[in-house]
Amino acid sequence: MISEKLDPVRCLYAYINRTNMFREGKSGPVFLSLTKPYQKLSSSSIANILNEAIVSAGLGNRGYRAKCFRPTSATKAVNSDCDPDRAMSVGRWNTRSVFVLASCSLSSKTVKYR
Repeated sequence: MISEKLDPVRCLYAYINRTNMFREGKSGPVFLSLTKPYQKLSSSSIANILNEAIVSAGLGNRGYRAKCFRPTSATKAVNSDCDPDRAMSVGRWNTRSVFVLASCSLSSKTVKYR
């Protein structure tokens, strides 16, 4: 069992709950700067934070990069019976073909083309 303090899902929920007052509605950005006016973080800032976490976890020399998170999470979601259309929407994939190519480990569920 993962310690509650180390569980990434619980940590994300706690972060969202603590920063809700600075967010513009439900569709606002998830990650905000730590200083006023608490604007959304740029994709490069998020990538830097993820890359620092990867290095801190001792995985920096194993080929992991910030760009691994999106396709890996999409693959995990679909393989865990998440609706592929929902995973595609949440991950902001523009086309189904790119989604399927990027999430190349979709083994337990076939993603059908429309």
